[in-house]
Amino acid sequence: MSSQSNGKNIIRIKKVRRFNPIFIFLALVLGYIALIVYSYFHRTHLTPILVEPITISNSDVITGLIIRDEKVITSEAGGNINFYVQDGEKVGADSVIYTVDETGNFSELLSAQLDKGVDNFTTEQWYRLKDSLYDLATDYPKTGLSAVQLTKNRMNNQIISFYYDAAVKEISDSLDISHYQQIKMDHSSTVLFGTDGFENFKEEDLSPAMFDTSLYKKEVVNPGSVVKKGDPIYREVTDFDWYLYFPLNSKTRDFINRSSSYITLYLINEDIEVTVPVQIVKQTDGTEYMKCTFNNKSYGTLSSRYLNFRIVSNVRSGLKIPKSAVTEQKFYLIPQSFATYGQDGKSLGFLLVSPSNEVDEPVHRVETLYALVDGNYYVSMDVFSVGDYVVKEDSQEKYYIGPTDTLKGVFNVNKGYTMFRRIKVLDEINDYYMVAKGQSYSISPYDHVVYDADGVKEKQLVN
Repeated sequence: MSSQSNGKNIIRIKKVRRFNPIFIFLALVLGYIALIVYSYFHRTHLTPILVEPITISNSDVITGLIIRDEKVITSEAGGNINFYVQDGEKVGADSVIYTVDETGNFSELLSAQLDKGVDNFTTEQWYRLKDSLYDLATDYPKTGLSAVQLTKNRMNNQIISFYYDAAVKEISDSLDISHYQQIKMDHSSTVLFGTDGFENFKEEDLSPAMFDTSLYKKEVVNPGSVVKKGDPIYREVTDFDWYLYFPLNSKTRDFINRSSSYITLYLINEDIEVTVPVQIVKQTDGTEYMKCTFNNKSYGTLSSRYLNFRIVSNVRSGLKIPKSAVTEQKFYLIPQSFATYGQDGKSLGFLLVSPSNEVDEPVHRVETLYALVDGNYYVSMDVFSVGDYVVKEDSQEKYYIGPTDTLKGVFNVNKGYTMFRRIKVLDEINDYYMVAKGQSYSISPYDHVVYDADGVKEKQLVN
């Protein structure tokens, strides 16, 4: 019985769970992190860009015809053709330009042999590579990085030629390769693919139709295609002097100084200005064309027959701004005569009465001014409200806030946050505007502005 009574007298005490404060702390930390992550992915990310000076002319975009000393090279055999140089590449003597496989079988054997690799180059081949590097050291001070690219292309072509020479030798020891031909360059030259009929150009043939790019046609031989002996394969350029022709008409004549033997052109694709010698070519029908002579430098035009440019005559300079950076913003207008300085004598503002904010006595309010146009200051609509009014100092004259106007501008971020700054567009080039520099309440060269103004607001922090 004692054992039973002992069992009945046992009292079970409920275990009290104590809340640990650390869980509150962890929950707050996790919540804060989640808030930061959410705000990061849902806010507008601002990309600043540098405002750069630019100079352009008043002329429209002109399309000129490029003429070089070109020679059409025809195929030496018929069959499947493959090229081993790139369009516009400068190649050295003894470089493989293309191959012709009359049967189509040799190409498969050659590909298999190349997969096996080549044991080593000959002593003569190593010396040829060394000579290319020596030429680079000589040319670099004159032409800079362009010489590096040319040397790279030349050496790549040399190495390909070495591999093919070795592979062909291996195959030729056991097979008849009389139906396979490697066509090599016997001198240094530049290779251009395609023919267009301008290779035998004569000045007396100049006509308006030549400048109509919609009529332009170019025949190109594709790698792997079948060619016949005598078919045009590529053009060869040995002289780096070239000529640019354009018609003298109502659009261009006003920008030409006929007494000058030089002209300055703005090359749009290259974004540079060049000054070149010129002469006027007169045709028997009375039409006139301008002939510009370019020496050595191709300006990225080797593979092109046409060039877009502007004549730099009535020069205008300004600032280069991407179109995506430009936006419009609305402002209240307040007459300049109501502006007054504060007690420090430096802070320009207005004596504001704002019934909507229970401000019944004039208070000197200093705010950012965005423009002064035709005697009116442009002020933020976030600060002033309709029904507010400003008064003149030592006068009872009032001006009620209400009239508005819109300004075109960009967001300056020099101080780490966005500030609207007005701009005046002078011209446009592709995806950019040229805007006036030296304006009040505007931007200056080498300021930083937001690249894409879509969705951006005033006083927004830069990421």
